[in-house]
Amino acid sequence: MAIRRLPRWIGIGLIWTILFVAAWVMTFLTFVAAPVVGILLILVLIPLGIYGWPYFTLAPVALVLGPTDDPPARRTIATMRGRWGSIAGRIFLLNLTLIAGLIFQVGQQLLPVAATVLIYDYADGPLAADLTTPDQPAASTFS
Repeated sequence: MAIRRLPRWIGIGLIWTILFVAAWVMTFLTFVAAPVVGILLILVLIPLGIYGWPYFTLAPVALVLGPTDDPPARRTIATMRGRWGSIAGRIFLLNLTLIAGLIFQVGQQLLPVAATVLIYDYADGPLAADLTTPDQPAASTFS
């Protein structure tokens, strides 16, 4: 089902991306032209972004799973009506979990690399000339 609706999903995603980029460009231009108005605009956009986050999170699901005769924006708004707080809280917890997982994954990638570099240094492995400074020898520097 999702693959059959992929062109629709891509099309609406492109529209959202264009609108998002246009909003940031307009904000930047406003900031350059009139800094006070730009600051006020950012102060308005931050709460709107926080309020809209659950809608933008559920809209792709409504796009794929919802009826094709019902626009995804209308379906998302109807789904969220009266339950914004509970849905936003769940999405916030989901995002915190994803961020924690990302941090854990970065650690899993960096720790073995750092340990391997230290072992290479312990074994007195030579360093490439372009990685050293003139006052630093091309041999091991950490031991």
